[in-house]
Amino acid sequence: MATPIPIIVCGATQAVAVQVKSNMLPEFDVVYAGFDLPATLTEVPQILSNRTSPPPSSTLHTQLGSNDFTTRGFPRAVVAGGGYTDEAFNNLFQACVQACGGGGSEEDAKLPVPFFRVDNGITSRLVAEGKMPAIGTPEYPAAIAGRLKERLREAGVVAVSLRVATPNLKTQKVYTTVYTSNKVKTVPFTSTIIATGTSNKPCPTTQPVVGKTTTHSASVCVTTE
Repeated sequence: MATPIPIIVCGATQAVAVQVKSNMLPEFDVVYAGFDLPATLTEVPQILSNRTSPPPSSTLHTQLGSNDFTTRGFPRAVVAGGGYTDEAFNNLFQACVQACGGGGSEEDAKLPVPFFRVDNGITSRLVAEGKMPAIGTPEYPAAIAGRLKERLREAGVVAVSLRVATPNLKTQKVYTTVYTSNKVKTVPFTSTIIATGTSNKPCPTTQPVVGKTTTHSASVCVTTE
């Protein structure tokens, strides 16, 4: 089996962080599992902007993950959980942009990894439809981890052995807020944002998805039905 893909997950509570980290295995290794928003706002930008000399593990607020950010363990994605408000997520995103040398209209082009965010609107709808356990229930962490895995795979953040065309992936038909640079975009309901990344690197979608069309631009990749 392929080596788990290292990722960063940022949440609001330690208990959920522990369970989400466990449920992301074996495909994904949460090398950094943040659970304190102010601390994460400082630490994640330091991690992303210092590939060769990341902050020592002992200085970080969380010891839930390995905190190994070497070349092999450098995170492939940053995921913010449902505990992040629009403002908190935007603050984290912009702090990482600035730390990585962003500026002007191409700020987002400096980020080394894509950013993902749990959509509480989708969560509420799925809970109402009986398709997902409610937030705060024992079953919630496993369910949200399952959603995260699906989105990461869809965006191409996967191990080599998992890079296969998957015909049954579903596109959530909802309006999704996308944070890129200083701009806030709303993607039409027929599309779902799957990644914000860099303009000087290949799109993170490494395999076409059967029945879908992926549109590429400088900083956004959108998969449509």
